[in-house]
Amino acid sequence: MSESFKETKYWKSLDQWKNSSSYQELVDKEFIDSPLSEESQGGWARRDFLKLMGASLALGSFGCVRRPIQKIVPYVNRPEGLIPGVSNLYASSFSEAGEVLGLVVNTREGKPIKLEGNEYFPEIGQALSARGQAKLLSLYDPARISGPIKNLLNQKRTNKDTVKTNWDTVDMEMDDILKKGGVYVISGDNSSETSNEVIGNFVSKFGGKYLKWSPSSYSDFKDSFTSAYGGETKTLPRFKISKSKYILSVGTDFLQDSYGTLQMQREWGQKRDPQGSQVELDQVESLLTLTGTNSDHRLITHSTKYLSFLCAVISNLGSDAAYAKQASSYAGIKDLTADEKSFALEAAKKLKKYKGEAIVMAYGLESKNENYMELQKAAHFINSFMGNDGKTIDYSQAPYVSYNSSSDAINVLLSDVKKGLVKTLFIHDLNLLYKYDGVGLEESLKKVNKLVYTGDRNDETG
Repeated sequence: MSESFKETKYWKSLDQWKNSSSYQELVDKEFIDSPLSEESQGGWARRDFLKLMGASLALGSFGCVRRPIQKIVPYVNRPEGLIPGVSNLYASSFSEAGEVLGLVVNTREGKPIKLEGNEYFPEIGQALSARGQAKLLSLYDPARISGPIKNLLNQKRTNKDTVKTNWDTVDMEMDDILKKGGVYVISGDNSSETSNEVIGNFVSKFGGKYLKWSPSSYSDFKDSFTSAYGGETKTLPRFKISKSKYILSVGTDFLQDSYGTLQMQREWGQKRDPQGSQVELDQVESLLTLTGTNSDHRLITHSTKYLSFLCAVISNLGSDAAYAKQASSYAGIKDLTADEKSFALEAAKKLKKYKGEAIVMAYGLESKNENYMELQKAAHFINSFMGNDGKTIDYSQAPYVSYNSSSDAINVLLSDVKKGLVKTLFIHDLNLLYKYDGVGLEESLKKVNKLVYTGDRNDETG
């Protein structure tokens, strides 16, 4: 072995290589503290450190106790139809924001463990939304209210302190309050006819009103049918994608943000089968949507041009004098580009090709501007003239009756509160303060003598 290799030295750090005075001082003090010393020359002594660690481990071990033994004991008298480890299936239903879904609940010894769609439920079958699947988790949510609670409010109602109470106490207090009258109830979409009747009778007895409000109410869309066809409309039409061959969607994301989305998603998937007959979709929108990404042809334009676009489609559907007289109300074509006019011409050709087998929809959130009602009437005119009504659009056989809220209900409530007509307000299963994006609601609610919230958790409204 060479001498140079023997003399080779390896350094553990740059400080050791520099061998500065500060490094030498550090080396000299490295082992100055003895493990047996009572005091440290600079900081903690090793003995003190070990004492502290030992005490920490001892304290931590106090929590490591065995849980009480729970023995699994077989049934002495087993309930009929219940076999441990074997699931039982029950038919049920689920309603949220106006959407009603049929369910099959998978249970184990009385505890629900899985939700699925019911194959016998009309139109939707076994389909189930993400909200429906997640609804199971709310059954085991520890934040659910297990009984009545009372808010201990100060004079300005700015605190959130609560205390548990019992139903007998609540009944006694409510008896005195209800006798004063002015009882209002506000909820979201209520799909139960029985519930609607019971609440209606309740408020009429105590001189109040039953209001139904939703931030995504389709009351304006229902009003457009009244304006176009006459008569009062209380239901929403059901779009039959399964029976259509062409869809013209103007500002409507029917695959994600619409009523009856689950049914339309299911039928859309069936009608886009590469091996079978397919439905063609033309989408006109100002923002990229899920429906737009699934369309065959997509036109990007400003939402203020939607009415002009449908007017252009109407102008291309017929040319004789009789048709011109019918379509005279929809002659306003303004500020359309050459591409937009070309798109409208192609859409008109497809509507004539698939007469009675097409759908025109324009009720989406993007369409809600100052021309909304005229836009809806234009879409109704096309569907009616092309013979789509009653074939691909169902108004009478199986319409949606569960979307029964009104966008104006909240304004009625605020107005009556201001007039002093609302003495007691029941907020039924509606997180009103969270969903309402206007101003002045919380201050208005403070003017009501008694607020009662019926929900399953103490949320922003509770």
